[in-house]
Amino acid sequence: MGFHLNPYKTMNRSPYQLCIGIDRSDARIDVCLLQTRSACTELQSVSTRPEDLLAWVKAIRSRFRLRTPIALCIEQPCGNLVAFFSQFEDFQLFPVNPMTLKRFREAFQTSRCKDDAGDATWLAYLLHEQHHRLTPWVPTDDQTRHLLALVEKRRSLVDLRTHLTNQLTAELKAFYPQALTLTGSNLHAPLACEFLLKWPSLQALQAARSSTVRQFYILHSCRRPAVIDARLELIRQAVALTSDHARIEPGQDTVSSLARLLLSLHRDISAFDDKIDQLVASHAETPIFASLPGTGPILTARLIAAFGSDRSRFTHSNQILRFSGIAPVTKQSGNSRYVHRRFSKPHFLHQTFVEWVGQTIPKSLWARAFYDQQIAKGAKHYTALRALAYKWIRIIFRCWQNHVPYKEHIYLQALNRSHSPLVQSITLLRRSACEKLR
Repeated sequence: MGFHLNPYKTMNRSPYQLCIGIDRSDARIDVCLLQTRSACTELQSVSTRPEDLLAWVKAIRSRFRLRTPIALCIEQPCGNLVAFFSQFEDFQLFPVNPMTLKRFREAFQTSRCKDDAGDATWLAYLLHEQHHRLTPWVPTDDQTRHLLALVEKRRSLVDLRTHLTNQLTAELKAFYPQALTLTGSNLHAPLACEFLLKWPSLQALQAARSSTVRQFYILHSCRRPAVIDARLELIRQAVALTSDHARIEPGQDTVSSLARLLLSLHRDISAFDDKIDQLVASHAETPIFASLPGTGPILTARLIAAFGSDRSRFTHSNQILRFSGIAPVTKQSGNSRYVHRRFSKPHFLHQTFVEWVGQTIPKSLWARAFYDQQIAKGAKHYTALRALAYKWIRIIFRCWQNHVPYKEHIYLQALNRSHSPLVQSITLLRRSACEKLR
């Protein structure tokens, strides 16, 4: 393997008698067993089939009857292995960032050669030497885990819906562009999908009676006469982009197929929404996160899943700021200093905070003032959102730790007491709002 590392003379004494490094692939896992007292290592290869993994766990338990937990170090992403090993109380999991393993390996192996068995060995050494720097995986409560899984899966369906909507848009532009106006602003909405299933081409639409089209709109809750009349006039005056039957017929079939998929996705996402609403309604943390401006049912659920119920998980706001990737990274050497965003972060968690703070801007006076202040300084939109998220997370953290809902007027009073530069901007926003109401 090209793996040479002497001794444990410089190693920190490990609280674990057995450290296991695991490097996974789709078909198998490479395992390194490191017995910390005797400094012996052993390499194994195990199939990733659940039946084979369970047999391996039983063999390890039978062979090593230890008083201390068995420590497993696994390179992320490793969701399936974490889910499997978390059911055994005598296993302590340490998921590590791939970059951490890479840097640790290259610190001693400058040739940069690597293989799976070698990575498993390095993971075992990393855990044994740096266990005091690594964070063990601790599961949240069942209700929060359930909620997190639901909001993540729902988001994957929403992303799929976006992809299919973009594909449908491109298809309509190629032979039936009038449909983009006739179906309204949301092409994935039930009205749009059923419209395209009924009239998948301009030729089919113009062959229908005006009264039939009008009745369709009315039955689908589009009842404004001016809007319906404008669309009927567009249909009468429309000119087909192409009369090529070889292009129109495959296009119709594709449009119908995509419309059916989008209708099915709409129903599935609605089912997810109902389950999320039920969990949020019964969750103990809901009063805190529902009190935040701009949340709504889904963002409330995502914020609950981000923080959870275990207050010991984050003991300082800086921990969640760094973990979520909201806190920037500073690089300084000599006279040079460079600040940039974090590139290694849980994407869904980071996305949750950035999307939510965007919703707070029209709902919160100080958030609007802070965002405008960042833009005035020359920050780009997403840079300003991350800066706003940095402030919001610190506020939420205090509410979460103290078990109290957020109250906008209390925070505005605190800004006044501290003579914050935002106070003047907030005053101007209030005056502007009053003038608009006059």
